[in-house]
Amino acid sequence: MRNPVHHRYLRLFKRDLTKYIVTFLILVVAISIGSGMLVASDSLLYAYHESFQLNHIEDGYFETVSALSQKKLKALAYQKTTYYENFYHDESCGEKTIRLFKNRTQVDLVSVMQGRLPQKNNEIAIDRLFALNNHYQIGDTITGQHGTYTICGLVALSDYSALFEKNSDSMFNTVDFGVGVMTSNSFEKDFQNAKIIYRYSYRFHQNFQNDTEKAKASEKFLNHLNQKITRLIAYVPEYENQAITFTGEDFSSDTVMVEIFIYILIVIIAFISAISIKDTMRKESAMIGTLRALGFYRWEMTRHYLILPLMTTLIGALVGNILGYTAIKNIFVGLYYGSYSLPPYHTLWNALALVETTCIPLILMVCIHFFMIRHELKRSPLSLINEEERVKHKKHVPLSPRIPLFDRFAMRVLLQNKSVFLVLLCGILFSNFIALFGLMLPKILDHYQSSIKSSMLAPYTYILQAPPSLASGKMDEAVSYIKGVQTKVKGAEKFTAYTLKTTNTHSEEVILYGIVAKSKYVHLKLRQDQVYISSAYAQKYHLKKGMTLKLKEPYKKRTYTFKISGIYHYEGALCLFMTQSKLQKILGIQSRLTSQFTNAKLQEMNTFLQVCDDIGYDFLREEDFDLMQALVGHLTTSEKNMINELLKYHIRDMRDITSFTYFSGYFSKEKMTDLKSQYVGSVIDENSLVAVVKQLETSMGSIMQVVTIAALFIYCVLIYLLTKMIIEKNKKSISLTKVLGFSNREITSLYLRPIMISAIAFQGITLFIDDRLLKEVWEAAVRMEMSGFLPYYTSLSTIILLAVAGMILLIGILFLEYHRVRHIPMEIALKGHE
Repeated sequence: MRNPVHHRYLRLFKRDLTKYIVTFLILVVAISIGSGMLVASDSLLYAYHESFQLNHIEDGYFETVSALSQKKLKALAYQKTTYYENFYHDESCGEKTIRLFKNRTQVDLVSVMQGRLPQKNNEIAIDRLFALNNHYQIGDTITGQHGTYTICGLVALSDYSALFEKNSDSMFNTVDFGVGVMTSNSFEKDFQNAKIIYRYSYRFHQNFQNDTEKAKASEKFLNHLNQKITRLIAYVPEYENQAITFTGEDFSSDTVMVEIFIYILIVIIAFISAISIKDTMRKESAMIGTLRALGFYRWEMTRHYLILPLMTTLIGALVGNILGYTAIKNIFVGLYYGSYSLPPYHTLWNALALVETTCIPLILMVCIHFFMIRHELKRSPLSLINEEERVKHKKHVPLSPRIPLFDRFAMRVLLQNKSVFLVLLCGILFSNFIALFGLMLPKILDHYQSSIKSSMLAPYTYILQAPPSLASGKMDEAVSYIKGVQTKVKGAEKFTAYTLKTTNTHSEEVILYGIVAKSKYVHLKLRQDQVYISSAYAQKYHLKKGMTLKLKEPYKKRTYTFKISGIYHYEGALCLFMTQSKLQKILGIQSRLTSQFTNAKLQEMNTFLQVCDDIGYDFLREEDFDLMQALVGHLTTSEKNMINELLKYHIRDMRDITSFTYFSGYFSKEKMTDLKSQYVGSVIDENSLVAVVKQLETSMGSIMQVVTIAALFIYCVLIYLLTKMIIEKNKKSISLTKVLGFSNREITSLYLRPIMISAIAFQGITLFIDDRLLKEVWEAAVRMEMSGFLPYYTSLSTIILLAVAGMILLIGILFLEYHRVRHIPMEIALKGHE
């Protein structure tokens, strides 16, 4: 025989149609976003990892000062390791930079997204994302310093899935920096007189089980290179190459955030639905008691009230997954392709996504509803029939009779719906957090951009790049370098700088500045034993005066310990400040750089210069050679050879070499155009510091708007559902007040006013709680996921804007509920009364 209570399903669904539709829509939105995100992420991540094998991605690279001969490469043989030339040139195209490589055939292969690879001279294939952000298309021409090039294809370079110009950069830059390939003939012809970076990629002929084994192998390989090569310009193993690894790490962090978002939203919706069913069961208490007395089991009644929420969740999950695998997935794929240079992908069936976006939400909904329903069914059939409270000794909270009637009544409504208002508090807290994040990120970026100029050490900071050949003692290189780094710019101030790395899990670079006494740019009066840190460093890692820092040499085991003497306000980078002499003493920079010619040759040069002073010579000419040979005829053969080498130079050049004191760069108020470009490693100015802002605005601007809109939608739905629940729960009381002669306005004051007051109070409280919570979350994310520092900024205007938006939405919802109250008939109060 068919269970008679099954006939009630359609009736119950029609009665609470609005609630089920809204619940269904929220489930669809949450599950489709989660499913689409996870499917897109998993599919693209699979293509990303697959490209390591398909495109033969390198195990790392190193850069040398000049090209290595085949003989030298053979001498570098190391445990079946293969080396590949991967030379490149950074071509300036106005304010943009394109890093051009030769066509690749063996390592770091190129994925063609549109068009084709270059086949003729003056053809280039450029990164698809760089082309998109700069509105380049196939057939367009790009004019650089060394020629005009025609775009023949849009590509993705497997070793540049994230467009980091330098591995030490805080953020990749897809607007001002791009990569591309060209033919070998065109590369050698166009850039024969240009600066070429001699990069060699390498691949090991063995598979590693984990990153630990790979790190050990890379460290041994670095030691091998140091023994075979005089000096490396750079050495970056694959696992430390942000251009390769950043993409995969970002995918993983994104999916975790989306999963947390889904589960929180599902739990809130499940509690709202469960509370609604609980109120329905209380209204139907007599019927439930009668059915229980007639022999219905508790599990049958549990199943009866569980069916509709379960079916709503199942249908919502089905629709959500369909949307997730189609439209929503394409949206997230577009967002990822708008941030990273990824190879082509194929949509993959994701069993894990099904579990996380369907099975787990379904289990959460069932469990929350099950325990709430079972809790209500613990009463005996008789107590259910008599509509008795489950706990007989439960008493109402006494209210003072001095409180006005309307206020006392409103407080009673609030107390009788404690669970509903608790869910309302949690829902507003959650939705405000999401909305605040969406609105705050643009403010954080704007504040950082506006504050950079005022907090910069100098309008221009030039970091010099000494040629490795200086350490070999070559006199011509020494003369060229010393002349090339001299400047006539007034106000330019020398400093010493060195880069170390933090020792934490997310290792990042820290710049050590050695500054002169009474610096015009770094306003610190430093003693020899003092070390100050930048405010960015202090804020990011919660450092204070008196704490001890431990930093390490890149690619080496040597570590350094510094005690913090104070904090200097500078948010541009993670820095340490000390005297020039202290830094050079700690690191041994002076002797390390010039040891090859300072100890031996400089002493001989000084002796020779003394002889020149004795005979009154300021300039040596070729015809003076015999005279000088006679004057120094008592010298040994090796000393005479040294003299012969010195005779090729101006005496002032030699005096410059002997008196040269090492420094790393200049602070300047204006551009320095008289420095030789080959000796300038980098220039830190306002544009370079805001590159991270540009990239975040480009890659996250649109998604932040979606996040804000979604949060406001969730806020509206929560207020609507909970307000509707309170009205439905008190429908009989509202009808009775109408019978007693209360006007609609007075009834609204009794029932809707506590909702409005509570929502306004919750809005104000949660906004400031969310602000503090968001600050902690932001700082943790910056500390664990980002190099450099992007300070959190609270905008009072944004908080006020969100509060006003919440008020407007609340008033709109309460206006709808006011019409619901007006249409509650008085007949309800007379039904069921003896």
